[in-house]
Amino acid sequence: MLALGCFVAVNFSSCKSKTDSPEKVVEAFLKYMSEGDFEKAIPLATPETAEMLREWQKDGFNLYQGNVIENIECEMISDTDAECSFYADGSRAMIEAVKTDGKWLVHMEK
Repeated sequence: MLALGCFVAVNFSSCKSKTDSPEKVVEAFLKYMSEGDFEKAIPLATPETAEMLREWQKDGFNLYQGNVIENIECEMISDTDAECSFYADGSRAMIEAVKTDGKWLVHMEK
């Protein structure tokens, strides 16, 4: 029982650390997407974005597949909104992060 408790505590804290800042959630999200790992990326997204990602997955589309992601920087717009810039294979791109229920999530418009 103690081992199970430790396992749960470690996994919970590692998940939390990926969503406690806009930079961390965007970095993790883009890493998973560049690797084509929708299952790990979807929990880091807003419900609307998660729905879009499921459609992408079904259609075999991934905007970030194989991209080298670098230089993620986020600018706070408000306490719950951040605009993040990054380079994907040398091209500058933008993505939004929003804070929902105490954790940061990636939000993308269709």
